[in-house]
Amino acid sequence: MCTVSADCTIRFSADDLAKLIDGALNPMMAYTLGKLKIEGSMGIAMKVAALLEE
Repeated sequence: MCTVSADCTIRFSADDLAKLIDGALNPMMAYTLGKLKIEGSMGIAMKVAALLEE
């Protein structure tokens, strides 16, 4: 068995993912509202958020 550790884990619902991709939900607002949970490196999470905002 191979185990891989993640530097950052981001959790959200499928509905909120669709809203993030469509631009209907801002990643920072989703985090503030508790719709997006982050475990691990906040720096990596911020890089992902920047990709979603493009």
